[in-house]
Amino acid sequence: MQGNYFSISNSIFDYELSKSEFYVYSYLSKCTGKDRKCFPSRSTIGKHCNNMSLATVDKAISNLIEKGLIIKTARYSADASKHNQNSNLYEILKI
Repeated sequence: MQGNYFSISNSIFDYELSKSEFYVYSYLSKCTGKDRKCFPSRSTIGKHCNNMSLATVDKAISNLIEKGLIIKTARYSADASKHNQNSNLYEILKI
């Protein structure tokens, strides 16, 4: 097959996700590479998920973590003296 697409396991429907959780999970899945990791900002996630608010994005991410579907890791600037957080790293777990 050729084209602009991504795939998600049919098992995702067993998790009874809310609309916002499904939307965020789908967007993160779309962004990942072969390593199943991506690092879009929260505002980018919200923008691409039908202009979802940051609060809704945060709640969806938190719930996806609780349900064992993703792992979130904070990323920080290489300059240890600044302690500035970059965007988070998200890993989509196999289900």
